Amino acid sequence: MNPTEYETMFRVEERYWWYRGMRRIARRFAPGLYRLGRGERVLDVGCGTGANLSDMAPPEGGVVGVGLDLSLEGLLFCRRRGLTRMVLGTAERLPFRPETFHALSSRDVLVSVPDDELALREIARVSRRGATVYLTAAALRAFRGDQDVATHAVRRYSAAELRRKAGEAGLWVERDGYANFLLSPAIFLVRRVRSLLLPERDPVTVRSEFHLAPGPLNGLFSGLLGVEAALLPFVRFPFGVTALLRASKPLD
Repeated sequence: MNPTEYETMFRVEERYWWYRGMRRIARRFAPGLYRLGRGERVLDVGCGTGANLSDMAPPEGGVVGVGLDLSLEGLLFCRRRGLTRMVLGTAERLPFRPETFHALSSRDVLVSVPDDELALREIARVSRRGATVYLTAAALRAFRGDQDVATHAVRRYSAAELRRKAGEAGLWVERDGYANFLLSPAIFLVRRVRSLLLPERDPVTVRSEFHLAPGPLNGLFSGLLGVEAALLPFVRFPFGVTALLRASKPLD
């Protein structure tokens, strides 16, 4: 991720429609992340500036939240949120003992990891038996845009590919699917138009898309993701901008 993106993320992560909506979706799609007891441990792999970790394990609560990121700058922003258990490291070599965590989350990180299959094996290794594992990733190459460039994404997933790789890593997949379905036509159109108008993008200076939905649109888009969150327990969307997966570590 470009270094300036961490500051932008920290500034908008609490209110921007994408982050707010995806946290709602996480609560409905993987409720086990939010039902941990006092003293139980949750790991956020690629925690960024810490908003998702703070949502799963508020600093004043009894759940032990641990965040890992390869950016020291990102971890410093986590400290500004009051998070204290932060680790500098990579997803391919998690510096934890086997079966350490009762739940684990990694959101929109695998797309930027050079060896995603090794990262998934590491996630399985440090998860306890029966632990909830929640993964999200940018989906389908048709939706590629400036956000991919700004975050140094090297791949996008179909839900089937994410499911296959997680299963091969030793996780038992409980459910997979897509999110950001309702907004996907608009996102596709905007990204295609921008790619036609600005075909050459400098990976160092390109900005993320956080500035594209200001004012009233931010609330509208957040509301649409809230509708998806309400529907997710009953509906599997056929496609979307984000691939979702809920899995667990097999008990035997």
